[in-house]
Amino acid sequence: MRNKKAVSVSILFLMILIYCIYFILVVENKLAEMNYLNYAESIFTFIVLIISFFCSIIFHEGGHLLFGFLTGYKFLSFQILNLLIYKKNNKLKFSKQPLTREILGQCLMVYKKEFSDDIPYKLYNLGGVIINFTLFSISTVLSFLVSNKLLFVFLFCISAVNYLLLCTNSIPYLSDYNDGTNILLLKNLECRKALYDQLRMEESFYEDKTYAQLEFLNYDYMNTDLIVLPVYVNMMYHYFIVGNYFEANNIKIHLYNNLHNYPKMYHELLICEIAYCDIVFNNNFSAIELYSKLPVMYIRALKNSKYPSAAVYALMYEVFYENNYASAMQKLPYVKSLVENKCFFYAEKEKFNYSLMYLQNYLNRQTDPFEFNSFN
Repeated sequence: MRNKKAVSVSILFLMILIYCIYFILVVENKLAEMNYLNYAESIFTFIVLIISFFCSIIFHEGGHLLFGFLTGYKFLSFQILNLLIYKKNNKLKFSKQPLTREILGQCLMVYKKEFSDDIPYKLYNLGGVIINFTLFSISTVLSFLVSNKLLFVFLFCISAVNYLLLCTNSIPYLSDYNDGTNILLLKNLECRKALYDQLRMEESFYEDKTYAQLEFLNYDYMNTDLIVLPVYVNMMYHYFIVGNYFEANNIKIHLYNNLHNYPKMYHELLICEIAYCDIVFNNNFSAIELYSKLPVMYIRALKNSKYPSAAVYALMYEVFYENNYASAMQKLPYVKSLVENKCFFYAEKEKFNYSLMYLQNYLNRQTDPFEFNSFN
């Protein structure tokens, strides 16, 4: 994976270099003919560049939306930064989500028909870069034809931003989840099944279904591609909640044995997910061993985070690794309110309420061994 990423970064550097040469040979000469930019025009250029960037993200996600509709997908959600438009009970709703560095924009759609080996995925996944390429090409050609300086600057900004988005989204393995990476991964049947199931899960979550109501295709638990990871994790919770502990444990073992195959940025989160299941399986020693692998900086980030998931994982770490029962008892009401008020999906709330109920009873037994509250 490291070698692939190094190649991708090299290709990106080469593409940027080509654009820089174009700028020096073409754009700079044209600006010279127009007497360059004064201070006010430079400010205008900067503002247009910022606006073009955010507009191009919207057009990129709109490309996924357009080509998804054309190839048999139906709308689930459309997100730009922290603004989310989603469909629930056949009505469009709006919400604000926490800002994350991983998501500038996202368009989720689910395939209308049942899964088949030849499920269409290329146009839906490449719709964004098709739009970016189109905008880049049109704005570049038009910039040669105009003589107005500000109009030229406007077209150049659109061209530059869409060229950047085209490169960063289409070059495979440049990031874990970009469009180019997805296209290569989706050549694998297991990955296509995972894409189908992942989008169906999102649809179920938006409809406030529980983990027990999720449905999945059959998997062999041999795939370690990142696109399959969310499906495996949600399957693990599904099987645990419906009482199929054998299957839940199989997935947990697969995830643990293949930690090294996933990008490092996912290791800590996976450790928390696996430790969570170990604890509710009453396998505390395994959870403690997993917690010992977490970096101090990550634990600090968990404890300072206001995300419900992070607050729950931090509390479990404090109870089972640090054995700080008194502090955990004090924090428990706050974490409960965070889960109740901040979880966007009902299934997520259900999962964390289950763990908090377990923690409540565990803490009661540790702080007062003569008191026992029934888990049910």
